[in-house]
Amino acid sequence: MRGDKRDLARIATSRHPRALQLLMEALRVGDQADAAEALGRLRNPDAVEPLVHMSLWTSDYGVQEKVAQALGRLGNARAVEPLVRMLSGDTAAHREEPDRWGFEKAHWQERAAAERAAAEALGRLGDVRALEPLINALEELRRTRGSARHFRLVRSALKALARLGDARATEAVCYFLEPWDDEGYDLWEFDAAAMALSWLDGTRADRELTERLTREFASEGYRCVAARGLRRLRKVQARLGARTHHVHDLRQEGMPNDRVRLPPQASSQDAAGTAPLAS
Repeated sequence: MRGDKRDLARIATSRHPRALQLLMEALRVGDQADAAEALGRLRNPDAVEPLVHMSLWTSDYGVQEKVAQALGRLGNARAVEPLVRMLSGDTAAHREEPDRWGFEKAHWQERAAAERAAAEALGRLGDVRALEPLINALEELRRTRGSARHFRLVRSALKALARLGDARATEAVCYFLEPWDDEGYDLWEFDAAAMALSWLDGTRADRELTERLTREFASEGYRCVAARGLRRLRKVQARLGARTHHVHDLRQEGMPNDRVRLPPQASSQDAAGTAPLAS
């Protein structure tokens, strides 16, 4: 079956008895990226196996990205291993890349988008088997800070670790609270790390962010994001009625927003941590 994106989306939501069959055919011979997205919307567990096969054998990172997103929506534990392989570079797309791509910037952007989707899907699945691969991915990214694929992938991996809620990830997260140079420090990365640490260990997050807020040579933006992280953390702690908390309590408060939003230009009041609580 062939069809445009809207046709496939309508099939996914139509409850047609042959919807799965039609979308699997589209995945085989049609627009694979759109078919994968539609299969994720179908929410049928029988869609997992064809998506897993496609994730490992497609040579197109764009298709791989849509497959990872679909597997995350389906929420099936069978997707953990292929998603880990996508994150760690053990797929057909990764094996073929030296011959097809070289080192073009567009290639790295497509690869990073697929890996980012895999990390986010692992976080949504919440399976502890993803813990070590996510930590390993962050360790690798420590060695390539400033690269074309670095920034957004770091934020996705940090958010996934926060969703898993395992304290063993704490040290890997803390590394990304530090600037990697004097001028190019990515504040979105800092904000994502602060949020992840708050989920993993509230007491440690309080201590680390307070120390960074009071650093003598910290930039205005650096202080502003540290203050925002502290206000966000203490707001949740106040709701729980304690200065310390556990991850299962924080899950009841709701997950952080998918997009990390930086505060507006820091004011002296924000830097002092006394501005009204950010929403």
